[in-house]
Order: sequence, then structure tokens, then C-alpha cells
Amino acid sequence: MLLHKNCQTTKKNNFLKSIRFSGSFTYFCKTLFLHQAMRIRLVILWVLCILGGLSHTKAQIPPKNNDCLNVFLAGKLICGNAAFTQDNLNGPGINDFGPQFNNYSGCIQTSGGGGPPESMSAWYAIKIQAGGTLTMDILPIVGVNYDFAIFGPNKPCHTLGSPLRCSYANPRHPNWYKTGMNLSAGATSEDDGGFGYVRYMEVLPGELYYIFINSHSSFNGGFEIKWGGTAKLANSTSEFSSTVSCNAANFTNQSVACDGQLGYLWDFGDDAPITSIHREKSPSYRYSAVGTYNVTLTTTILSSSSPTNVGLTAVSSRQVVISKVPPLASLPQLQSAYCLTDAPVPLMATPTGGSFSIRKGQVGLFLPATEFAPASLGVGKHEVRYVYEDPSDLACRSVRYLVVEIFPTLPTPTIDALLPAYCRDTPPFALMGMPAGGVFKVNGVPSATFAPTQLGGGRHTVVYEFMGGCKVSASG
Repeated sequence: MLLHKNCQTTKKNNFLKSIRFSGSFTYFCKTLFLHQAMRIRLVILWVLCILGGLSHTKAQIPPKNNDCLNVFLAGKLICGNAAFTQDNLNGPGINDFGPQFNNYSGCIQTSGGGGPPESMSAWYAIKIQAGGTLTMDILPIVGVNYDFAIFGPNKPCHTLGSPLRCSYANPRHPNWYKTGMNLSAGATSEDDGGFGYVRYMEVLPGELYYIFINSHSSFNGGFEIKWGGTAKLANSTSEFSSTVSCNAANFTNQSVACDGQLGYLWDFGDDAPITSIHREKSPSYRYSAVGTYNVTLTTTILSSSSPTNVGLTAVSSRQVVISKVPPLASLPQLQSAYCLTDAPVPLMATPTGGSFSIRKGQVGLFLPATEFAPASLGVGKHEVRYVYEDPSDLACRSVRYLVVEIFPTLPTPTIDALLPAYCRDTPPFALMGMPAGGVFKVNGVPSATFAPTQLGGGRHTVVYEFMGGCKVSASG
């Protein structure tokens, strides 16, 4: 079979035209006929080509918000008045009110009865920035009846419970399909034939609510949502979940912003100093002690098309329970500083059985090591890592880091103009040494002068020490 890379074939022998799928993924499947066996192989290749294109295209499709669990993945945080024209064309998704969930649809029914409450559903979320009264208008762009239910506050998608507000009404004149919450309605729920509006909500800062909007019609003209009252909607959220395996807590960050980019700061509740892991989006963090930790995630809007939103923060907290930890590793043989000329130091740790690695210059990869060799590593700071896994539970891992600095070799210091003997009445004089910057000690006591009148008769020791990570000295 002759397969042309650039699909340059004659018009007569062109078997397959170029096949273009949605998105940027394009397959060009063209070739020439040679004989029947080749044609069969070519058909197989064509099928694989199509399947590969479809598979690739499917992977690029973003999640739909017809399920509560996909609200943040689909970016459906509502921060103000907005219009939605395509969300109620995605079908029901999974049944959010099925037996696997503790969710109840309240007043929402199916048009024929007996089936799941969702037909053409869409889910949204709102976060409260400032508390107060909250009203809402759902205004169909064309004459389509939308029903809604509001759940919360601060409940996960699998245990929403019953809705706080619910409307299954099919309002006609004077509202003409309009529905929502206002200040004049008294009921919190309306069935078919109702007025369309239910009572407003009193909300508090930090509360998160899920909104379910459903259309029974396959025709969807879209709708607008308008907000009122004294409350203010937040422009971003701080949301996360976690799983625990031994001493490792794995965090999944579900925070979103209506506009702009978020920055993250984690407090894992163990008073550890802030490092790069505290600013990761979804970190995996290992604790060194058993306990219950209050983990806090603070998100900050770093950039936005609206300058007033930059710097706004959102905070959420969850508890993480660590019930088992491996033994805490220690590196008793390793110091924090060495001279370039020092001999290699064997790497040893307790408990034994783990693995050492070194990251030269604190950049790049950690490479396996059995000794710390100053001459090979060179001057600078180097990071030593020791990883220990509990043989009875490989998920239990203890990781110890130590930054070790290597200093250059220093010249041997000297003491200037110091005689071997002095008379007791010799006046005090300043001690001088090379290289400059060292410390003099007289009889073990730091002193910048030698004072025979104060020292008295006898033998006295003068030491000049120069500390630059490497300690060298001269005595007289």
C-alpha cells in the first residue's frame, strides 16, 4: 500500500477525501488502489482513522452542567445578572434525585408524572459575598416554562436534602412564564398553576447555594437571571475535597472565578512554614503526627477584566483526620554545613531501609545517592531527601528534607605582630589577623585587644578564628 504523507494523489485514484472532525483535530486519509487485499486493509485503516478522530474530539468536550457534580467543572458559578441560551439542551444527565443521593426534588414533577424530575436540566451555584435579602427573576427569552429549586446552604451535591425554595408553576398572565423569588410572595414552594414567584431568601456571607433549573420542553429559547435585594454575590469561590491514605491528604481544588485567574494559599493546620506546596492548586500533603487538622484554602483573584475584583478573596475550611503516620525519619550523621575539602559523608538515617537522593543546587531533579560528597557537589546549597516507606503499609511514607551548604576552602589565618612574651606593664594593644573579619579569643574569651596589665603574669592563649562555614584558626 502506498500512503502519501501529504495526500497528493491523482483525481482518478483518490479513494478517500480528507475527513475533518470538529475542533482542530484533522485526519487526512487518502491513498491509491493497488489490489483487493490492499483495499481491505485500507478500509480498516479508514475505520481506525475515524475512531481516533471521534475519540480525540470526545476528550475535548467540556463537562455539561446538567448534573450538580459538574457545576464547578463547567464553570457555572453565577456572580451577577446573566443570560443562558444553551444549558437546557443537554438532557437530564444522571438522575440527581436518584436513590444513590439524599436529594429531594420538592415541588418539581415530570410533565407526565412517574419519571425522574429532570428532563432538560441545568445546575448553577452562587456564593454570598455580603449577606442580606436575595431576590431572583428567571425571565424566558421566548415563551418556555422553566421550573427551579434552590438547595443549601453549604451542602454537597450528594446530600442536598429538600429545596429551600421551589417553583413548579406554569405562570400565565400577568407574569407570562416569569418565575423566581421576590419580596411580595409569601410561599416558599409553588405547584403547577401557582403564581410563579416564591418568597425571597435571607442569606449570610460565605454561604453556597445550588440552583436547579429545568425545562420540560425540548425547545429551549434560553433565559435571563436577574438578582436583587441587599445581598451581594461573590465573584469567586474556595471549594475543595480531600481523601486520606495513611499520613497523606490528597486535596482536589474545585474553586472557580467568574472572571479572571485565581491564586491559592493552603493552611494545612499543622503550623508548618509556607513552602511551594502551600501554593499548589491541588496538593498532596503528608502529615508527621496523628490528629485532626483544620485545613483552610484561601483563593485570591489575581487578574480580572474588572479591576475592582482583583484582590478579592474567598475562604473555606475542612477537617482532615490522620489516624496513622510512619516513624519520623532523622538524619543524625549529616550536618547543615561542610567545607569543600571535607571528606564524603555516608548517608545514614533512622529508621533504616529508606532511600536517599540529592538535588544539586536545589534545582532540577533529585538523584539517588549513598554519600554526601562536598567536592563533587561544589560550593552552594544542596537539598538532601530521605524517603521511608512503612513495610507493613506502603501508603505510609515519611519524607525528610535537609538543606546542606558547602563553603569554599579558606586560607589559613595568621596573627600579625604577636610576640611570644610581654611585660606586665605593656599597654593594651589591638589584635590583628588575616584574613580580616575573624574573631579573637584570649584564654577562650572573645576579645579584640591583648591587655597584659589585666591578664597578670603567666601563660595566656590567643586564638584567631575565621568562620565562613568552614572554621579555621591560628593560635599564639
